[in-house]
Amino acid sequence: KKEDFPVFYYFDEAHREGLRYEGAIEADVMSMWLRRLGVKMPSIGTIVELDEISASYMKEPNPDLLATATYIAETEFPGDRKASIYLKIMEKIAEKGQAYIPTEITRVNKLLDGQLAATKKAELAEKMKILNVFSSATATTTKDEL
Repeated sequence: KKEDFPVFYYFDEAHREGLRYEGAIEADVMSMWLRRLGVKMPSIGTIVELDEISASYMKEPNPDLLATATYIAETEFPGDRKASIYLKIMEKIAEKGQAYIPTEITRVNKLLDGQLAATKKAELAEKMKILNVFSSATATTTKDEL
């Protein structure tokens, strides 16, 4: 049917017939879907350099990676609120373990579903994009280990 277009499919060894994309036709949502499927691509609205460190940190959290992320955040992205979000998430992972990510995603989603000021909603949406970077790294790590 005409109203079904555009249609997007993902093909790989596990999805030879194609996996149909059912989400919103928005670049950030679609890229998140692809990242969850293991397609390596930068997230929209995140910092690529810190995305890469986050993926490594999820494989093996260590102080050296946190120090590298801190250095990049302070020297290349001073004043960028997103950079500080990465650092806070990494610190929470060091404190609480990788289980922090799905727990925090659930918490932030609940907040986003509620009544919030537009600025707070935008801040939480930004945090959610970064949490999804960490979550995608977790999914990729688990997939790689299998």
